[in-house]
Amino acid sequence: MNSVTRHALHAPDFETVSNSLGAIVVVLLLVLLVGREMVRTAGGPRAGRRLRALAIFTVPLFLSFVVVEAARFVYVIF
Repeated sequence: MNSVTRHALHAPDFETVSNSLGAIVVVLLLVLLVGREMVRTAGGPRAGRRLRALAIFTVPLFLSFVVVEAARFVYVIF
């Protein structure tokens, strides 16, 4: 485990944890969405299966992104 990961997991405040997890989720979500678009444009006989397989990972990651951003928004407001 590198020092950045250790710092993110052992952070004492919500803001550090939220920023770390938010950045990780955003990067992973972008990678998966780019992958989905590449599969969609490539087409082919198995494109539908691949898109469904990517959706299995994309949808929960998007929901976690929404939760993290909603928590950050609430933290900023209050």
